[in-house]
Amino acid sequence: MLFKSTREFFQLAGAESEDIDAMIASQQVLQMNSYIHSFPDATHFIIECQNEKVGRVIVDFIGKSMHLVDISFLTEARGKGYGKTVIKALQQIATENATPITLVVEQGNIAARALYLKLGFISKSVTPPHEFLVWND
Repeated sequence: MLFKSTREFFQLAGAESEDIDAMIASQQVLQMNSYIHSFPDATHFIIECQNEKVGRVIVDFIGKSMHLVDISFLTEARGKGYGKTVIKALQQIATENATPITLVVEQGNIAARALYLKLGFISKSVTPPHEFLVWND
């Protein structure tokens, strides 16, 4: 349900509902396989608010750094400050362990990019369509 809510653009394709569901399911498998291959030791967390599942975050602790692999929320949970709260919690953990946080954001994801910059992340490099950001306390 979460993955599907992050792929709303498929609804614009005008395809049959079953075809859209099949494409989304295929993309989800590809994404998870990519994460498992690239970040085999990553930790997956379900984000809850008042016993309701609202999102997920995947974090990989690599040596002396923390990499935010993915953070996503259900459509109805977006814009409510949950992302900010989760990232601030990760920043607290990073501060306590004297580790930086790294992440990659799509340049077109304006809201996420703005949040990261507001929370002190700094752009280190751009390889379109992605941008590599780092946070250090």
